[in-house]
Amino acid sequence: MGLRLAKERDCTIFAFWYKAKIHWGISCRGELFVVLMTFPIDRQSDTYDRASEVDATLGSGLVMLTKTSYVIGADLSRQGWQAFISAVPPA
Repeated sequence: MGLRLAKERDCTIFAFWYKAKIHWGISCRGELFVVLMTFPIDRQSDTYDRASEVDATLGSGLVMLTKTSYVIGADLSRQGWQAFISAVPPA
């Protein structure tokens, strides 16, 4: 599908359980994403690099812009986000 961009006002944040841990998700335009990482608003270049990596690895990613940060998510319907989330070091 490719990397998608969205504004916070177009999305809803939710929580869900997976393997006895709570994860954050994003519902946006009828699709569900798992939150992988966030970056401060002044790290646009880092955000794009990491989001491109997510998109290339998983085939579908999201960058959501909030007032203070960028949030990177991966499509919950794609296989592989579970391994990616544990392999990505905290930002």
